[in-house]
Amino acid sequence: MLILTNFKQLILGICTLSLIACSSSSNGTNSYLKSYKNTKKNSLPKVPPKKLPGGSGSNWRYLGSTDDNLLAIEINESSIRSTNKIYSFQDRKTVVTPSKYNYQGMPSYKYNLSWWKLSCTQKQFIITASSVYDVYGNLIKNYAFDDNEQWSSVTAGSIAEQQYNYICKGLNRTLGY
Repeated sequence: MLILTNFKQLILGICTLSLIACSSSSNGTNSYLKSYKNTKKNSLPKVPPKKLPGGSGSNWRYLGSTDDNLLAIEINESSIRSTNKIYSFQDRKTVVTPSKYNYQGMPSYKYNLSWWKLSCTQKQFIITASSVYDVYGNLIKNYAFDDNEQWSSVTAGSIAEQQYNYICKGLNRTLGY
């Protein structure tokens, strides 16, 4: 019986010591748990904030998407300028499903901002500059093209036709955000 009582006292003593060790901080919080939480909080990687190339203001108008729905096309309404019946403007293309998109030798990107020139009378266009960005809006690469390059014809069902219809014909002006 004496051994049993001593054993009970030993267990009670161990429990008491454990409680004292666990409640060593002033508010009764386990200091080990605090240490673990602080380590856990600090060990999370910092994810950079996403920024939309070209901004996200009301100046952007949604024009549609490609037939395969892999690109969403927008036009910067405030960028449209006309000089001698040639319109210049900026567009933004967003790759909706990067894993299915054919980048055709370009680096993989999420956003493409391009500057265009469009002749409504000739129904032709030229891209003068283009920049590609990653999913976070960080610049990957800039491209500049010679103004003296040959202009291309606007073809049916193309991105250029969507832009031609918007700028030259005033179609789909009610689409947007």
